[in-house]
Amino acid sequence: MTTALTTLLIIFIISTVVLGFFLRKTLVKLQKNSVILAAGLEKHEFIEKTLNTSQRELKGVLDNLQETYYRTDLNGLVLFVSSSVELLLGYTAEELTGNNSIDYYINPENRANFIEALQSNNGHVEQYPFTLKHKNGSTVWLSTNARFLLDEDGNIIGIEGTGQSFTARKIAEENLIKAKEQAEEANRAKSLFLANMSHEVRTPMNSIVGFTNLLSQSKLDRKQSEYVETINTSMNDLLNIIN
Repeated sequence: MTTALTTLLIIFIISTVVLGFFLRKTLVKLQKNSVILAAGLEKHEFIEKTLNTSQRELKGVLDNLQETYYRTDLNGLVLFVSSSVELLLGYTAEELTGNNSIDYYINPENRANFIEALQSNNGHVEQYPFTLKHKNGSTVWLSTNARFLLDEDGNIIGIEGTGQSFTARKIAEENLIKAKEQAEEANRAKSLFLANMSHEVRTPMNSIVGFTNLLSQSKLDRKQSEYVETINTSMNDLLNIIN
């Protein structure tokens, strides 16, 4: 009985020692893993913080550009647009994001023409002109520098670019054309008026010149001859001006 108890006691002690050894080994491993995990979490937090900072800085740069940056998928869905778009179209970036850009084209066919231009120019265009609708209903003339967005396999997944308005220049050009047309029309009207007036005035003046010539051939005293000569000279001067 004593021998059996002794054997059991020895087995218990050995088991306890072995279990303690493995527990200590496991604890050390857990401590190491905890340190690694803590370091990983700290690194993840640092990366996330750095990424958020970079995103804020990038957004700040894009928002302060004179041009408006945009990104869409191939179907025209607006994925991102900088806040400066509000100065161009009257819509905030939040109002446009998630909507289809084709809804804002004056002529929806211009979207297809834009895609064709990208395809025929190796995936990018410069100063490509198009028109969009302002929030107030007016027309906005824009030009864009844009390119196709590609995935890792080289597949086209969207479009990104910058746009700026040349509406003021376009309006000035149209006003200049209108002013030129109005000036040409006024010049034609003036020429027509002068032609008609010349005809209406020339007829009676020719009659006056004819009568003064007849008078000059009649018997006149010196004073009367001077009067007739003055009239004749004045009429000829006026005819020269009209002609």
